[in-house]
Amino acid sequence: MPTRVIIDTNVVVAGLRVRRAATGIRYSADVLARWRRGQLVGVMGPALLAEYHDVLRRPESEVAPESRAGLQAIIDDPARTEKHETEAPPYPRMSKDPGDDHLLALVRAASPDFLCTHDVEGLLDLHFYRNTLIVSPKVMHGIAAESELVEGALRRCGVCGAGGAEPERG
Repeated sequence: MPTRVIIDTNVVVAGLRVRRAATGIRYSADVLARWRRGQLVGVMGPALLAEYHDVLRRPESEVAPESRAGLQAIIDDPARTEKHETEAPPYPRMSKDPGDDHLLALVRAASPDFLCTHDVEGLLDLHFYRNTLIVSPKVMHGIAAESELVEGALRRCGVCGAGGAEPERG
């Protein structure tokens, strides 16, 4: 089952700009690539969806047309994106930046596995909210890579039932 994650708009913007940016931003592009491949399921609420649409309306100097179309396709695909209703604004003040409180309202509504953000001052300081871990794209990349290693090892020894023999019972 794919990991369910709220992907903050700042990760999307950084991931879309990866061709023009320093190598440190590659982690944001990796998060978007995993989302595109269906390894992550994006979790969205009305406010986050509105922010994504603002990104899609940016000039071509900021967001290339192929990136714009690709992001829209992911957003529109119910297999890759869950859409949830949240409480109406104003949201309860839970973070240092009131502009981030809609993301925490989405955590309350959808209970995702992760909230992925670059927001060091506001969200990453929380570390977790409810049962959702709040992580940077770099940490999300490490978690995904480790998960792939474990799944591969389980497949090779037949524990997960994907292409291997049933484990011996003793």
